[in-house]
Amino acid sequence: MLQDLSILSVLLRIVLAVFCGGIIGAERLMRGRAAGIRTHVILCVGATITVIAGLYAVDYLGYNADPLRIGAQVMSGVGFLGVGTILIKGRMEVTGLTTAAGLWTTAAIGLVIGIGYYFLALLVTGVLVIAILVVKGIENNIRTKRSEFEMYLEIDDVSSANSVIDKLSEQFDVFEVDITAPRSAVNGNVGIQLMVSAKEGINPDEVKQKVREYEHVLIVLESV
Repeated sequence: MLQDLSILSVLLRIVLAVFCGGIIGAERLMRGRAAGIRTHVILCVGATITVIAGLYAVDYLGYNADPLRIGAQVMSGVGFLGVGTILIKGRMEVTGLTTAAGLWTTAAIGLVIGIGYYFLALLVTGVLVIAILVVKGIENNIRTKRSEFEMYLEIDDVSSANSVIDKLSEQFDVFEVDITAPRSAVNGNVGIQLMVSAKEGINPDEVKQKVREYEHVLIVLESV
């Protein structure tokens, strides 16, 4: 009965979408992300009703169409929403990648709920929240122990490139240096892509903080 499009089944799917979206959104909200509970709930419910609408059109209105076609467009459209959460903030740190991926997966969960596969929706929601919380700790642990990483610098003038690289080489092992176009697209700026190997006990965040203090350096990013 819960697999049919009865009033009870539709109500259950909407409530479950609110619950699953809210759980994922609560985790993002606790980390201070802009896309919190409301965003995830609205996204999950929206994805759910698109599938319900497709199933209703085929099963009850007799349309000869793919009931999941609308849902497929949802997954494409959510990509644009996710881009809006990926930001370069403060001293040009990239943030929002996890939130963007979470929004996309939340939409997928909504589609699964709309189809009526309740167990999979609850399973993925639980696994996703646990994975985000657990993997975050693992990432931090690896980050503190990692000594070699790729870094992107942006400086205000190409003539300053050698002095910046020389200063960086005095403190860390630098290799695979490549001069590139500036990611900011600011006329006159120059990008430097390189590998940095820090001493044991110094993590990438500490390296970036030191490099930000260099003269002529405008942007410091760990390449993603």
